[in-house]
Amino acid sequence: MKRVCSFLLGLAVASPAFAGDEGGSAAAARSGLTATDPELGVTATAPDGWEVERQNDERASFAFRNEDHSQIEVIGNDLLTADVSAAFFRQFHELLQGSSFSSVGQEDKTIGDLAGTETIYRFDHTNATLKVAVFQFVRDTKAWLVVLYAQDDAFDSHVDEFRATIAGLTFQ
Repeated sequence: MKRVCSFLLGLAVASPAFAGDEGGSAAAARSGLTATDPELGVTATAPDGWEVERQNDERASFAFRNEDHSQIEVIGNDLLTADVSAAFFRQFHELLQGSSFSSVGQEDKTIGDLAGTETIYRFDHTNATLKVAVFQFVRDTKAWLVVLYAQDDAFDSHVDEFRATIAGLTFQ
């Protein structure tokens, strides 16, 4: 969970000049990259132009990173029973709220064939506003979070990619 706060702080202070790529991006030419977590039995396809992020955070199955430093993370958690998911979800949301993120909207929705809840958070920093979209759902005895982290000016352009990543999740 500390990694989430570190990532968010890094995203807040990343300058637009650093985020740009003067000579074109190798990531922009890539499409169809996939990541699989065999332990949790999930595979996802990165949005076009995004790269698979190498994770140090054992709670995340994998993450995709955009050249503007936006990130989509997939987090799964084995549950003893599906009823325990509320505690898992609550802990994640409390972390964001404890880091001064404010919920600006929450909606039950179905993305692809996954029914869950999408919550949008906002954090205003000195020179930047960050937004986080969290889609939570339970499948069998696993609780899942798919999370988009982005600066405010990039958020709207990545929401459809975030939802397409969710809709494209495959489970073994």
